[in-house]
Amino acid sequence: MDNAKRIMLVSPEAVKAGSYVNFNVDDSVVGTSIREGQQIHLQSIIGSNLLYRLQQLVYNKKEGLDDNIDAEANWIYKELLDDYVQPYMVNKVQALICVPVSFKVRNLGVVRTKDTNVDGPTLREVMAVQKRYNTMAAKYATYLSKYLCAHRAELPELNETDCGCGVFVPPVIGKVFVETGLVLGGTKSGCECA
Repeated sequence: MDNAKRIMLVSPEAVKAGSYVNFNVDDSVVGTSIREGQQIHLQSIIGSNLLYRLQQLVYNKKEGLDDNIDAEANWIYKELLDDYVQPYMVNKVQALICVPVSFKVRNLGVVRTKDTNVDGPTLREVMAVQKRYNTMAAKYATYLSKYLCAHRAELPELNETDCGCGVFVPPVIGKVFVETGLVLGGTKSGCECA
């Protein structure tokens, strides 16, 4: 596998620092949620080509290569990553992590995490918290989508072969946005910005 494809666009430390995820949550749990958020949810918004380009630029920085995320010529990707992708990911990871930190799969089956001093929430309570973070992530996804539409010409990765990128329309249930990962809207190709 290409090493760049393993790169997380937000670190577990950044998620913890920029969210309500406690610093004692194991990095492996946060990392798993980051990878899921990137490969499933973020990719459905920005497309696989743009996701890979961002990962490549971050990887290049880590390796000390010239064509990296901080290079002046890559300002559009840096702005996209810092101002839109990372805030979305921090909020999406908060939503994704709710169930795994509250419930564990063990040999006995699914068990609820409980401490002698702390009473774990019910599944209904966990789902309510998860809904709140999904609502915030959907708002950030909307900002991200609008940014992609405004800068489509500057991002060659947004093309006809990777439709759906940059088109995020969260379905509305009641008055709450719910992110489903489905791309709705667009024209014939599904790639036009609304």
